Amino acid sequence: MDRESTSAFNLTVKATNNANAKKTATATLLITVNDVNDNAPLFNQKLYSANVSESASIGTTVTQMSASDGDDGSNGKVTYTIRSGNDLGLFAIDSGTGTVVTAGKLDADQGVQDYQLFIWAQDNPSSGQSLAGTTELRIAVTDANDNTPYFTQSVYQQTVSEGTIVGTTVVHLTAFDADSGSNARVTYNISVGNDDSAFSIRSSDGIVTTAKTLDRETVAKYRMTLTAVDGGTPSNTATASLIVTVSDINDNEPTFTLSSYSADLVENGPVGQVVIQVSASEKDSGPNSAITYSLESAVAAMFNISSSGAITALRSFDRETRAKYSFAVYAADSAPSPRTGSATLTVNIVDVNDNEPVFQNE
Repeated sequence: MDRESTSAFNLTVKATNNANAKKTATATLLITVNDVNDNAPLFNQKLYSANVSESASIGTTVTQMSASDGDDGSNGKVTYTIRSGNDLGLFAIDSGTGTVVTAGKLDADQGVQDYQLFIWAQDNPSSGQSLAGTTELRIAVTDANDNTPYFTQSVYQQTVSEGTIVGTTVVHLTAFDADSGSNARVTYNISVGNDDSAFSIRSSDGIVTTAKTLDRETVAKYRMTLTAVDGGTPSNTATASLIVTVSDINDNEPTFTLSSYSADLVENGPVGQVVIQVSASEKDSGPNSAITYSLESAVAAMFNISSSGAITALRSFDRETRAKYSFAVYAADSAPSPRTGSATLTVNIVDVNDNEPVFQNE
């Protein structure tokens, strides 16, 4: 007999005598089939799958296991246990209900992301051998965007020539995020300090390039704040600094304070007397801004100019011989390929009473 198929039989028993006038009597017989523990618990799925966030607090329900046993009474009462795969003790199961919960702190970034548990459902006979059924539970720990991106450096420093062509790579920034999937996908941008949009950054990989021609004389140094934003919701952000120093090229000529100068020089004056002080400046820096003065070669025997721009007379002058001298003054920088600026100087010889009247013969 199989109690699980038919648990009871309701029979009618009929008794008849052998007399010529037969008499008959009937009775009802109820036969109950007593259970024996001949069925093992059976899960309703061969494989269970569940997801749980790494941020889940201890005691969070992961999934519900369910097994049935066709036997009766204690023979059919199921008790659940985690048989294997829970070496770290991160999960627990309610023995009576089969509810699986978290029992420890999960970490999808540093720990294991996938767990394979084998669940045991065992019946509880009052006597004899218990029977059990098993199933597999696969738990995937999902990322919770609990990590902030970080740059490999807090401050990046680079030097770029002002003559650099547009599109030149300045620096390749790198930021990491310990999360996974879209939570670890970092987007880069320049949030502060990109004056005149002189630089651009590729949002996908952090490559910074020049976006326009740089001019050291306008901006000599850029101090920018960089951000790396992950793809989580809400997102996490990291910052770093990028300092770009613009190095000089010799792209400016020396410039005199005046384009033309005028000075008076008394005739018959002593050799070495100062005629005038001229001055030139240079917007470039370093050797590109160191200035050397010179005069037009035609007056090299008459005038001299010092390294400071002081022009002096190399001889005495006679107004009656020549009353005016006009010549070019040059200022050259000290670059390997120097640039030169010029101005004009007019020297007027001032008369002194150094001649007596002379009668003219008729």
